Amino acid sequence: MELFEKISEKYENKRIKRDCKALMKKCSAKSSRDMNTLVELIDLMYIYQDFEMAVELYHIIEKVEFTGNYTIYDEILYAKWTIVRIYRETNQTEKYEQLLNSVMEYENEALYDNRKAGLKLYDEHIRNARDLKAKQSMIGWMLVKYKIMIKCFENPKFPIDKIQLDKEIVEMEMKLKNIL
Repeated sequence: MELFEKISEKYENKRIKRDCKALMKKCSAKSSRDMNTLVELIDLMYIYQDFEMAVELYHIIEKVEFTGNYTIYDEILYAKWTIVRIYRETNQTEKYEQLLNSVMEYENEALYDNRKAGLKLYDEHIRNARDLKAKQSMIGWMLVKYKIMIKCFENPKFPIDKIQLDKEIVEMEMKLKNIL
């Protein structure tokens, strides 16, 4: 809980403060809402280049094992992909390779086409929310797409133009920073 207070004090961003406040009240690895909020906070720390805080947040769920609830564990896997990216970008090769091997166990190549289609579908959701002037919904869809783009980029087997995808990730980060 102390970590959430520390982050809340460090950032003026309302969404970060909201997430920290919710997690200070309750942060259970058995709650899909809590895991979604925690993973969003990890992603926000990554967007703001606060890798140290992102990794500290990840340590909260690092040892959580799959118990049959995909809704919860998918969120944990998204967090792991963000940390894979941080380890790669900060040249922590051993940690990178270890975590990458861990998350690759959950990848299913048969679902790659669906994931590509999903990325396009998220664009439609973002556009619709923007057109409806539903800012919070738009941000939510942007964050969902963002974490999936990171997962697709960091998966060495995912068949996509990595240069173009990395460009899209950077653009999404800039958009999110401006909107948040």
